[in-house]
Amino acid sequence: MTLNSLKSTWKQLKLQNSFDVIDQDEVLRIIETTETVAINKTRRLLTNSAMFLILMICFHGG
Repeated sequence: MTLNSLKSTWKQLKLQNSFDVIDQDEVLRIIETTETVAINKTRRLLTNSAMFLILMICFHGG
């Protein structure tokens, strides 16, 4: 086996290992941001639903 046959594999291995390592703080920040977005969406949905119900009760005419 010659070394030339391993060049492409070696290049791929170097490429995979050259990516920057993500810090633990950065991972936690991403998770917290996702949770905050979910909480804001839920709060907005509940507020809109309550306003819709109030409007339906107030303008329910006959």
